[in-house]
Amino acid sequence: MKKLLYICAISVLTGYCTLQASAATGPSAAPTEINAVASHPTETKVDQLMEGYINKLQAAFAEQDDVKTIAMIQAAVDELVPKLEEMRPEIESWARSMSEQDKQAYRERARSKPYVKTMLELVYNPDFARRMESNPALQQAMQDASARTQALNIKGVEPAEGDSK
Repeated sequence: MKKLLYICAISVLTGYCTLQASAATGPSAAPTEINAVASHPTETKVDQLMEGYINKLQAAFAEQDDVKTIAMIQAAVDELVPKLEEMRPEIESWARSMSEQDKQAYRERARSKPYVKTMLELVYNPDFARRMESNPALQQAMQDASARTQALNIKGVEPAEGDSK
């Protein structure tokens, strides 16, 4: 079940494009503020968008009523998908303009993005894992969120050999 949770969470996080981070980040108690130096304005925009999305998921996971949690997850994805679709040309242009060195530097920064760490904390929360295990509708909401973001198929920075998806 934890594998399913992790896959759903990471694909929700990174499904918007192939700007993927390594699973090696692990859970952390880092605050959810964007404090990393971004090397490009598009990266900053993506970071801000994903930070807002993860904050909404964090609020959804904190909600104890599963019906409300599902509605909050769906609302967060409903807001995220059109914004990412709108950003598609900018993200893809940015990715095409990057050298291999730039891509590697991005991969390194991506591993420590606060929103990635926050999402991993949520995924590995045992209380939420139990809720997911006992509620197929909640599992389906996470899978649907993942599928919707992956369906955008925005071309970006592919992970380096050995990076996890």
